[in-house]
Order: sequence, then structure tokens, then C-alpha cells
Amino acid sequence: MKKYLKNRDFVSGFVLVLLSVIGFYSTNKFNVSSISSYGNPATVPRIILILLFIMSALTMVGAIRKENGDGENREERSLEQKLPEYLTFVLLVVYVFTVKPIGYVISTAIYLLLQMYVLSCFEKRRLWLFALIAIMVSPLLYYIFRAFFDVLLPAGILGWRP
Repeated sequence: MKKYLKNRDFVSGFVLVLLSVIGFYSTNKFNVSSISSYGNPATVPRIILILLFIMSALTMVGAIRKENGDGENREERSLEQKLPEYLTFVLLVVYVFTVKPIGYVISTAIYLLLQMYVLSCFEKRRLWLFALIAIMVSPLLYYIFRAFFDVLLPAGILGWRP
């Protein structure tokens, strides 16, 4: 077990497995509204956490296989190749701290736009298409969570309550 702790894939997979189990357990505390006839607000988070658990477990298995010599060796990547990962982390942290004061719709649209820009191919960045998708998806998701799951998301500076 000690030799696996040196492997980043195994450690990250292990941490994410633990977080997914804790998150799944935490969804039992969600209040089920008697108003909503469309389902439990814990349904979508549980689906996502189950998928996270599966993918993290597969990452751990892949790390063990590589350690035992069944997989290919990992190449060192340059900073330019790691930059999208670092920017994604920074964007997520900023998003978490801005979603409440600014509001779900605006902060999610900005986050989606920037995240699509960061993760797109460096040669084919279509900012207008990313903006269109972000502007359409963000209010749609807000409406779905509000109307169907009866989950209140931060309205922020818009004060929007459909």
C-alpha cells in the first residue's frame, strides 16, 4: 500500500472515492419538499456522485496496474500542457466564491464560457459559440433546478425567481 501512495493517480482516485462516499451520505440530509412532484433534489447529486465514485475507482485500478507494470509509463508534461488543469482549478475556486454574491445565472454563464475556452483546442477557439452556449445553458439549468427539483439557487444581483 505504501508504494501506491507515491502514485498521484492512486492518491487522487482514493481521495475522490472518499469524497464521493461522503457526498452521497450527505445527500440524505436534503429536505424533500412536498411542493415538488418531479422528484427528490438529491437525485442529480447522487447520480453525479455515483459516476464520480466509478471513475475514481477506475483511476485507482489503472494506477495499480501501471505500478505492477501492466500499463504504459507516464511521460513528464510541460507547463503548457498542464496549464488547462491549473486554470480549471482556479476557475472552480473563483466560481465557488462568486456564485452566491453574483448569482447562479451570471456566475455559471461566465464560468462555462471561460471553462470551454480553456479546455478547447488551442487552434479552434470559437468564443462566440462558447458565449452562446453559456448564455443559453445557464438560465435553462436554473429554471430546471427551480421548477422541477424545487432547489433554490442563489439569485444574486439579478434577483431572478422564475
